[in-house]
Amino acid sequence: MFNFFQRKKKAQLKDVADAIAFANRTGKYYYKKSDEEVVLKIDRAFAAMGVSDPELDRDIKERPEDYIAIPVLTAADEMQLMMNYAKIQSDRSLQAELIRTLQSPGAMRSFRSRIRSGGLQENWDQYRCDICMKIAENWAKENGLKGIRPQTGKGGF
Repeated sequence: MFNFFQRKKKAQLKDVADAIAFANRTGKYYYKKSDEEVVLKIDRAFAAMGVSDPELDRDIKERPEDYIAIPVLTAADEMQLMMNYAKIQSDRSLQAELIRTLQSPGAMRSFRSRIRSGGLQENWDQYRCDICMKIAENWAKENGLKGIRPQTGKGGF
C-alpha cells in the first residue's frame, strides 16, 4: 500500500490510484510536478492531533502551479461503484440482493457488510482497485503526465 508519509519517491500510476481510493479518509492528495511524487496534505482533524507537514502546506500555498490535485471519490461516486458492481454479478439472486441493499437506508454500510459476510471482499476490493486505476490513467492523460507509468505486477491496495 502507498505510504502516506513517504517522500521523494517517483510516483507510479498505482500511487495515484491508491490516493484516489483513500483520499477522503486522511486528507487531500496532490501530484507534485517538480519531484514527480504523490503527496498528502493532511486534513485539519489529523493536523489537530499533531500529524501534519507544515512545510508541504506552505509549499502548496506558495507554489500552487507545482501541484495537481488528485481526484477524490465522493459518496455519490462510491454509491455508483457499488451499484455497478452489483449489476455485473452473474448470480441473479446475489445481484438482486445487492441492489436492494443499495436502495435501503444505510446502503453503503449494509453493502459492505453483505460483501464481507458473502465472501466477496477480495473480489470487491479488486473491482474497486481496477476502477481507481482507470480513473488514475485518465487523470494522468488529462494532465499530460507521461512520466507516471503503470507498475508491473498485480494491482491492489
